[in-house]
Amino acid sequence: MNILVANYEQWLAQQTPAYSNRTCLNYSFIVSAFLRYLDAWQIQELSHMTPEQLTRFTHQDRHGTPYAPAYIQKRVAALNLFFNWAYTHRVCSENPIVAYKRGRLKPKQLNEVAPATPMIPKVFFTEHDLEVLIKASRELTPQEQQADCVIQLVLSTALRPISLMKLQPDQIDLEHNQISLETEHHGTHLITPVDRNWQKSYLAWLELRKQRIMRSPYLNPPLFLSKYAKPLVGQTLHLLIVQYLKSRGIYKKGYHLESLRQTVLVRLFKQGCTIEQIQALTGIQLQPLEKYRQYADAQKMDESLLNEAE
Repeated sequence: MNILVANYEQWLAQQTPAYSNRTCLNYSFIVSAFLRYLDAWQIQELSHMTPEQLTRFTHQDRHGTPYAPAYIQKRVAALNLFFNWAYTHRVCSENPIVAYKRGRLKPKQLNEVAPATPMIPKVFFTEHDLEVLIKASRELTPQEQQADCVIQLVLSTALRPISLMKLQPDQIDLEHNQISLETEHHGTHLITPVDRNWQKSYLAWLELRKQRIMRSPYLNPPLFLSKYAKPLVGQTLHLLIVQYLKSRGIYKKGYHLESLRQTVLVRLFKQGCTIEQIQALTGIQLQPLEKYRQYADAQKMDESLLNEAE
């Protein structure tokens, strides 16, 4: 599946007229989420998707909460382009989007025709693995240095992957150890403090990045770039992090950048931070943060029971 997405992203980037970077990023995230959805349903072939299952993916999240109409339209557009590409390049024998459009269901019919999407349990990094990532490492290759810079930034700020991919060097203020961000909620402005320990990794990557900028066709390239001097997309960033975790000997199934971010949020709650403090740090809304507080409480309960058993 990783190769499939990488080939699709490469094709998407070569289209004329070109799609905007934001559109490519959004489509990449939706397609990657869709392939994880296939795994949850244990569907091996794209052409085996039913209109009901496609409708569930485009209209609802995995908890059954309906999406806004504009987001539904975006997910349908992303899948439409992806399936047309897959069918044209003989990745699938039939184009499921044709049957989907012909037999599209209304949201109220979903629960009558298909069970809820199987829940995918969250995987959190262990304390040992976090210590391995925080601890100073051996001399790194350019790809490893970039991955280390990304990981140290997530450990410090719990930034979302999409925010990392759009990050510009001029948003980083080393003098005051902070990053200036525009949140996804109503364009509000957020100043996020960064750990001083991240500076060393950032400065090392900045030196290596100068060589890539010389080959980049972009006038104002983002902070993180692929080895081909192009902005990172979702799947490229995912592979970069997975390869780095494997090089450090701590990779486990379910380990990726988002699970690291979620681990950081749970860890902040376990360390005694309030939900208001974490919101001020990350810009995340209170409702999503509440579930991470519940995960933290559950982990503390498990640890307490384990200590009592010993």
